[in-house]
Amino acid sequence: MAAATEDKALLVSGRAMRSIAQYRAKVLADLNKKMSRCKQGSRQWKKYKQARNRIRQKSKNQLEALEHKTTKEIVSFLEEERITHFVIGNVSGIEKKTKKDPKKKRKHNKTRRQQLSLWNQGKIKQKLTYKAQQKGIKVEETEESYTSQSCPFCGGKHQAKGRRFICSVHQTEIHRDVNGAQNIARKKHPMAVKTLISVVYKQPIWYKRFLSLEKKQEIQRIS
Repeated sequence: MAAATEDKALLVSGRAMRSIAQYRAKVLADLNKKMSRCKQGSRQWKKYKQARNRIRQKSKNQLEALEHKTTKEIVSFLEEERITHFVIGNVSGIEKKTKKDPKKKRKHNKTRRQQLSLWNQGKIKQKLTYKAQQKGIKVEETEESYTSQSCPFCGGKHQAKGRRFICSVHQTEIHRDVNGAQNIARKKHPMAVKTLISVVYKQPIWYKRFLSLEKKQEIQRIS
């Protein structure tokens, strides 16, 4: 997730959520395969069903915790920057028609299609809207196609290289997601174009082993 003002941006990684969703899909597919080989209602079939329910509930709790922490980081950033209007890009339908288009001759690979299908953007947008409105921030929504490819310096469109967006005319570089976030805001409100943008990277941590490591480091600092 990316949130940006004229001169500052926050990027929150979603790799943890994607990892959980991919692991859940893999385990559930394996359990469904095993259940199909058993007689329905048998003792082994019931064991697999219980394991499937546990995986679903556990991953659901983990994802909800990460969604809460991620949206909390974004809204805290908006509060710190004293934002009054928050524009969210509408990405509904982005996971559709991702296979090769004979007219455009473009396609998403298997990994990208899987990432898009596992992207739970509806719940994240709902949490963002609710939390922002609780802080008195007006939330607006707009269509976001080609916002990460539109150049704020020359007005043209350029393909980003990885996470870097470089204007071939002015040779100016900006983070692709930051550029997209700013262009989404520009569809509703005027925003100055600046070359120097302070970018903060964060990743919500929920893994117990990371939390225990932090506690050990804190104890060592105290001692």
